[in-house]
This record gives sequence, C-alpha cells and structure tokens, in this order.
Amino acid sequence: MFIIIINTGDPLIFTLGILTAIPKRYECLSDETGEWHDCKPKQICEQNLEPDHFRPDTTDPEYIDNWVSPDKMNLLCEPKFKIGLFGSIYFAGLCVAILILPPMADAIGRLASIYWKRSINYLYDWSSFHPQYIRSVCILFL
Repeated sequence: MFIIIINTGDPLIFTLGILTAIPKRYECLSDETGEWHDCKPKQICEQNLEPDHFRPDTTDPEYIDNWVSPDKMNLLCEPKFKIGLFGSIYFAGLCVAILILPPMADAIGRLASIYWKRSINYLYDWSSFHPQYIRSVCILFL
C-alpha cells in the first residue's frame, strides 16, 4: 500500500504510450526543389535523413508532439526495444524501490521517506524534457 501511495504522483507514466507514439505522416525536404513533400517513416530511415530534413505532419489529426520528434529525442529510426525500454526501466526501478522504501520507512519514518521518493520523482519529471536518451532512461530508473 505504501508504494502505491507514493507512486500516484507520476503523471508521466500514465502518458508514456503517448510520449513514445510514432507519428504516421511525415514531410521530407527535397534537396532538388527545396520544398516539403509527403514521405513515410520507412523512407526517412532508409535514406538516413538528417533531423532538419524531415518533420512530422502537424496537420494530421492524429499528430502528437512527443519524444519521437526530430527536435526532441529523434527516436524514429531507433530499434523498437529502445522505445519500449522507457516503460521497462521505470518498472524495474519500481521493483527496486519495493525492496528499499519499506525498510527506509520503518527506519526514518513514512513521511520522510515519502519526501525522499517525491524528490526522486522530480528528477523523473525533469527527464521528460531532456533530449538525451541514455540520461533519460537512467533517470527513469530512479
């Protein structure tokens, strides 16, 4: 029960699926004409386009500005396991917390351990705005 109480303040975990969703429609910059045209995610990855040569189509009704975008973590061409790792690392950290926090609550008190856990969660919230993949995954573990 104690672990459930201190983890109810993690709004990002409930939106993790949205933050890692891959947009379906993109626009690519043509080097010949200098104009934007429709392209598929598969084309972007096959051609190894630079992040400034493609962008999500913001007129798509299903468009979501999230971590996959080229101006954020640029996860479009990364293996699927890297995107799934965000959720897995969070829950691995939760399993470790189950081993640490209840004994800590007995030793220093429940309120102090809740404050300690909440301060760690602020690092987690900060990671959602950080563009570096490895650092974000490490902070998610906490």
